[in-house]
This record gives sequence, C-alpha cells and structure tokens, in this order.
Amino acid sequence: MPMHDLGYRGWDADAPHLKYSWMSISRYGRKIAWKSQWLKRVVWFAYLPFFGLLGAVFLYEQASNWPQLYPALVFVVETLEETQEENKPEQFPDGEDIPMAPIDPGSIQVPEKFVQDYVDEHRCNVWRAGFYSFFRRSQGILMVLLVGMIAPGLISRDRQSRAFLLYFSRPITPFQYLLGKATTVWIFLVAVTTVPALVVYLVGVLFSPGLGVILDTWDIPFRILLATAVLTIPTTMLALCLSSLVDESRYARFSWFAIWIVGFISAYILAASDFQASGEFDIWTSRWACLSLYHVLGIVERWVFGLMKQPSDVIPYLVILGTITVACYAILIRRITAPIRV
Repeated sequence: MPMHDLGYRGWDADAPHLKYSWMSISRYGRKIAWKSQWLKRVVWFAYLPFFGLLGAVFLYEQASNWPQLYPALVFVVETLEETQEENKPEQFPDGEDIPMAPIDPGSIQVPEKFVQDYVDEHRCNVWRAGFYSFFRRSQGILMVLLVGMIAPGLISRDRQSRAFLLYFSRPITPFQYLLGKATTVWIFLVAVTTVPALVVYLVGVLFSPGLGVILDTWDIPFRILLATAVLTIPTTMLALCLSSLVDESRYARFSWFAIWIVGFISAYILAASDFQASGEFDIWTSRWACLSLYHVLGIVERWVFGLMKQPSDVIPYLVILGTITVACYAILIRRITAPIRV
C-alpha cells in the first residue's frame, strides 16, 4: 500500500468522553445570547422586584423600631394571610387588641414588646408569602420572556447550520449536549430568581433583631431551591423541545409564547363561564387552571412555599409538570440523536 493512500481507517477503541464537555457548550451559548441588547434590558429589569422584596423584608424586621408603621404592619399581615387562606386572630399575643389601619399613628400606644412578638409570630408566613410573590407574580412573567429570548434558537440554529456534525465529531454524548443547552438557560434564570431570593433571605437574617429568625425560617432557602427547580426544569425542557422540532428559531419562539398566551386566556374564559353559573370566580381553584402553564406553576409553587390549605390538591399539577418534563426530554433525546443515527 502506498504511504499516502490513507483512506478510511476503523477505530475499535471507545472514544473517551470528556466529563465537562457540556460546560463549553453552555459557555458558548451564554456568549451568543448575551450579545442581544434586548436580553440585557430584560435581565436588568428583572432585578427591580428584588429591591422591592428586599425593602419589604427590611421594613418588616425593623417594624418594632418605628411606631408609625404599627397600623400598616398589622393591616398588611392580616390581609396577606387572608389572601393565602390562613386564619389568624387579629390580636397581639396575650390577648391585647391590635390597632388596625387606618388609624392615626400618633394616637397609637402599643408596647414595643408586643409588636416584636407579633413580628416573630407571623414571620414565617409573611416571609413565605413574600418569596412566593417574588417567584410567581414578578419573576414568573419575566421567566417567560427570558426563556423565549434564549432557548428557541439553541438547538434550531444547530440544525439549520448543521453544527450537529461539528458537535458530535467530538467525544460528547447526547445528554452532555442537552445539558449544555439547558444550562445556558438555567444560568440566566438562576441569576434573576434564585440568587436575588437567597440574598434577600441573608439580608433579612442579618437585620432581624435576633438569631431566633433562623429557627423560624431555616426551611426557606430549601424552598427557594425547590421553587427554582419547579420554575426552570419543565419550562426549559419545553422550550428546548420546541427548538428541536424546527430549523428556524422564529417558529419555536412563536410556539413558546403561543402556549403561554393561549393557555392563560383559555383558562380565564372557561373559569369566567363557570363564574356565571356558580357566582364564584377563583382561577387558582378552578378546574380549568390546568390549561394554563402559568397557573400550574403558580399552584405548585404555592405548595412549595407551604401556602396551600390542602397540599393533596397539588398532585394533579405535579403530574402535569412531570409529564411535560419527561415527554419533552424523550423527544429531545430522539431529535438530538436523529442526525447521528445510522
């Protein structure tokens, strides 16, 4: 055989898969995504609710130092607990009456000890409700925008440009490829949800009057991490699945926003039709809430933060999120391995 007649040579050994190959894919994806000026604006805007939650926790923990906040404190706490279906007596410990708002703050004479006891007694519920509101009402909507701007092009661009041939010419598994793409989205979501929430928790502990706050709220960091998983994993799998089904990202982006908008509107329309028949309108307890992914996530996150009266009611919604995650993951693996199957 001539020396230069190389031709094709078989390879009998197994390719050594690098354990951290997915990090390079994630790093490249973040670099490309961060070039978008609109994405930068949404990310910076996403930090605004963080300052609101931080201020609310600070004022709550320092309420006993400012007598003018007593009526507002009681009014907010009682309203918040009624909203979260919690039945609490409207009085201070030891049976002292609470000055309910609106009352002239200058005419209120409440011992500071009673105010601090009231703060300590309701801290757990108030903090949980605050973090739930941060995840659901603030970051939930921004999550839809962020994922809709990042995820639709992550796989569709690779299919369109045939970058699969480059990726899988290296020793990388389909799972590592998928993990790298998913991590690209998760890092942005964690940066605007989990990190700010944990910072608020630490600041609340530091500005609380005593270390007893740790005993009252030790479970909140774990609830924050669990809420992050609920918010990020199913949504990322769904967005990447849509991206893998098409070659142009605009179709995946349209499908992503259509799922959220159509589901949200459909749930409200059908719940409103039930309202005309029964006279009670509550989308969160409606049988049609399962049509809206936004409300499904909200109900599960309410359970995560311990704000549901009947925890068993969350089981159907956990099944919905689990089904979406597993089904999308199966489709993703099949679509990712399709170009390399012989």
